[in-house]
Amino acid sequence: MNRRSVFNRRFTAVSAAVAVGIGMIWFSARAKAQEQSGPGFLAFGVVGIARGETERLNVVTVGVQQEILMELRFLDSQGRTLARSVERVAPGRAVFLDLHFAEHSNGSNHLAVRALVRFTAPASPGGYILPSVEVIDDVTGRTSVMDLDPAG
Repeated sequence: MNRRSVFNRRFTAVSAAVAVGIGMIWFSARAKAQEQSGPGFLAFGVVGIARGETERLNVVTVGVQQEILMELRFLDSQGRTLARSVERVAPGRAVFLDLHFAEHSNGSNHLAVRALVRFTAPASPGGYILPSVEVIDDVTGRTSVMDLDPAG
């Protein structure tokens, strides 16, 4: 093996290690900033519901050591609030908010809805706030869509 290929391999290995290190530092700093920030939020993309369906936003706390004030909200495609609830959630408890198609259809056959959860950051770090969105058939009670991947 010539000197140039040995140099290229070492340079590539060092470059990769530096990139990983920088990424870990950035991620760590970002996580620390989120822990120290004030109110948090978790948002879902748009989910459509139709006649005979209800959209439900569920939120549960896991490993959180104190009560957290949470706002659960459904918004239409224009950003208008369709349903809203504010709850004090005790550690390990779950809350939900329902949006019934029939109450908000305005004569249409389809309603595009997005869900949002806002919460006060826990004073002591640790634990998780886990939201999910599901679409439920009003007649059978069967869940037809479940979204577990919020972004925020």
